[in-house]
Amino acid sequence: MSQDSNNLIFLTLDKIHRLSSPKVSMWPGGNKYSYIPFLPFRFEGEAPGNLIYEKLKEVIRTFEGNIKWIMLDNKPPGKNYIIKPELAASFKLDRILRKEVVVDFLDEEAYYLLIDKAVEDIPALARHIEEKFTSTITTTHTRETLE
Repeated sequence: MSQDSNNLIFLTLDKIHRLSSPKVSMWPGGNKYSYIPFLPFRFEGEAPGNLIYEKLKEVIRTFEGNIKWIMLDNKPPGKNYIIKPELAASFKLDRILRKEVVVDFLDEEAYYLLIDKAVEDIPALARHIEEKFTSTITTTHTRETLE
């Protein structure tokens, strides 16, 4: 695992549209096992609910990796969205993704397996976002130009 994986989703999203997010890493403190990987973010100048977020949600939903990923509104309703493994959303862990909380739902071995699969997915998820989101924008732009 490369340390770059920790920032890869942030860097990919920032290529699509400038981010206005203080958090750039998917696991705080550099310890991938302390939290389930997640990234809260928002695009600069884009209000919640704008089309850019809906397109990105669909791109993430179609990713086929080791695990399913999801993009949700950060709760309580605010400006940020969050990208995280779908399994974490099923625990109703809207904010707390710490190991100590998650192992109440999973045994420790399953927790480590989830983290390893998630971290392994990150480079492919970043490529998927960049490829699919770029083609979506290009297709939309081309359609608008032709109409």
